[in-house]
Amino acid sequence: MRKHENKSTRETSGSLNRKAEDPDAHQVIIPIEEAKEFLNNHFEQIPSVEIWGEMMGYKTRQSFWQKFDTCFDESPQKAYIRVKKRILLEFLRTNPQCKNKEAARIIHHKNGNELYQFVITHFGYTPTKLKQKVLNK
Repeated sequence: MRKHENKSTRETSGSLNRKAEDPDAHQVIIPIEEAKEFLNNHFEQIPSVEIWGEMMGYKTRQSFWQKFDTCFDESPQKAYIRVKKRILLEFLRTNPQCKNKEAARIIHHKNGNELYQFVITHFGYTPTKLKQKVLNK
């Protein structure tokens, strides 16, 4: 059983796997309407939007992006980044003395340099300044 697979997924995937013989068929296990909840509940196992779509049962990146955009009127990338930001802020609040590499790993980045780029891009501060702002609130 894969990490992200649970009993209900295994029970329902049997009949869906039969449809997968059709190359255009999608093996959608989790309804797109549950995508945001799924991301929030399983973020630690979802290192990218592509993996998120795969875990939900979409065979192609394009099909996941189109369904998600139609359902939520935003890209899955935008939703994923919002969750990453929230999780990072929560981690910094509860771990004020953490090293940047620890914070990076929490949001699926390899090192402090990747965290730095993410924080500058999405918050407009350095990680050190972001930590200070989080702790002052």
